[in-house]
Amino acid sequence: MCYEFVLSTDAPLDLTTLNTETAFFEPSDDKRYIHNPQHNYKYRIATGAPNCCSCHFRIVDYDYKDESLEDLQQWYFDEQPDDMSVINTQWLLGIIKDLVNQGYQVDTYVIQGYMEYDPALEQQVININDANLDNFTFIECIYYSYQP
Repeated sequence: MCYEFVLSTDAPLDLTTLNTETAFFEPSDDKRYIHNPQHNYKYRIATGAPNCCSCHFRIVDYDYKDESLEDLQQWYFDEQPDDMSVINTQWLLGIIKDLVNQGYQVDTYVIQGYMEYDPALEQQVININDANLDNFTFIECIYYSYQP
């Protein structure tokens, strides 16, 4: 199973300048994103290599949304602090935090690659300045918007 991670923002910045060796902002005008990312500038985020899936983030299936996901997970995946998924998630959350604190709007959405691009199953607002960025976990099919 592969994930597809989408971020949108109203920030007129080129987020591709923030790419790393393992995570890549790829501008997207994919019309299938009409339900979830709400802002003008849309990016698909590849991990591992450009144009690849988005699997190397801390993402869990929607079925696990009620589990405690604050800590590194041994029960779901064998996770270490220096894993690519943990590092990429912290990198992305740092960018989101910077954008939000500069006054821009940001939202994200993760789906499994084989799923339709239907509206999210759930919506959550994340207060990014209060979130535990070290152990944050994205959950598929949940639309996240971010506030300071």
